[in-house]
Amino acid sequence: MKRIIIGAMVAFFLLSGCSDARDAGEKTAKKALELPDKSEVISDLVKIRNSVNMFYMQKGYFPESLDELSLDLYCPLEDFNYNLESGTVNHKIILNYKEYQWISAGTE
Repeated sequence: MKRIIIGAMVAFFLLSGCSDARDAGEKTAKKALELPDKSEVISDLVKIRNSVNMFYMQKGYFPESLDELSLDLYCPLEDFNYNLESGTVNHKIILNYKEYQWISAGTE
C-alpha cells in the first residue's frame, strides 16, 4: 500500500512539473517568434544607411528623421535608432547581440 501511495505521489510531482516545463517552452517559442529576422534587419539597415548617405551627398545634411527617406522596409521605422548628428542607424534589439556589433557600429 505504501508503494502505491509513494508511486502516486512521485507520478503526481513528475506530471505537474512537466506542465511547467511545457509552459516555459511555449513562452520561449512565442518570444522567439516575436523577434525580428536578423537577415531582414540587416537588409533594412543597409537600405537605410545607403539612403542616409545618398541624402547627405545630395543635400549636404542628414535627414531630420528616417520618415523623410520613404523606404520600403521589412521592420517598422520605430525599431531603429537614428542619430541626426552623425547619421548613424542601428536596430534597437539586434544591437545587443555580440555577433552583430558591427551592425550597430556602422562598419561592414
